[in-house]
Amino acid sequence: MKPLFDSIAGDGARLACGEWPGRGSPIVALHGITSSLMSFCGVAEMLDGRRPLLALDLRGHGDSDRPDGPYTIEQHARDVASAMNQRSLGPTIVVGHSFGAYVAVALAATAPELVSALVLVDGGYPPLPLGANGAAFAEMAMLPSLARVRLRHVTAADHLESWLATPGLAGGRREWIERFASHDVAGVPPSLHSKVDERTVRAAYHDMVDTSAIERRLERVMAPMTIVRAQHGAARNLPPIVPDEVVIAVRRRVRRLGVATVDATHYTILLGERGARAVVGALEEVSR
Repeated sequence: MKPLFDSIAGDGARLACGEWPGRGSPIVALHGITSSLMSFCGVAEMLDGRRPLLALDLRGHGDSDRPDGPYTIEQHARDVASAMNQRSLGPTIVVGHSFGAYVAVALAATAPELVSALVLVDGGYPPLPLGANGAAFAEMAMLPSLARVRLRHVTAADHLESWLATPGLAGGRREWIERFASHDVAGVPPSLHSKVDERTVRAAYHDMVDTSAIERRLERVMAPMTIVRAQHGAARNLPPIVPDEVVIAVRRRVRRLGVATVDATHYTILLGERGARAVVGALEEVSR
């Protein structure tokens, strides 16, 4: 199933969007760092037309504009709000993966009229070790993402293989990974690379450790929220991105919270069948 591609005005940037058709009003989907709207291709396939899915490339990602800035969580949320208003959407179910979960929370906090429910997929609150220096943690945590966007490949097949070789994608569904990788590749041989702008990677990681700002946004969210979390981190041998202590911290600050845990990694929670099925189950539950 292929989406219909278009672009829509954000708040000072054109955003690429892909819409998988279905019945009723669309669910809005927001991707993570070093990612794109095509990270939701498996979720769209699992929805199978029961609801439309409108996924956006955030600024600095995919086929969206790359302005000078800013690339903050709140700016991404303003972009999404503008795009939703252009489409006359709202109140709408919004699903965000990883960094997209932080953007979804900011959207619900600043434009509550646009959000009927939130589904946060393996993101939305930082798993900072107790006493950690946030800025130093961000600089360390972003290194794999920066390495990813700096990679250069001779052919598109090499670019795809680099994704297929990612440990966290082991067990993912190959055709979904292929669709995702084909949307991510830019440049000309022999210097093909990811479409993700390094500036948005840096800004995202530093914003994601601003715990005070994140907690203030969570406290303003009125919509019901569901967290779908992976049992494993960026690979199966790594700790989860959303451990129990993160769930506890979020639960203290929101009014209604559901939690589902799935045997997946941070990547296969979208691009693996078990993970995508769990996300669709959460979306259908909040649709009732």
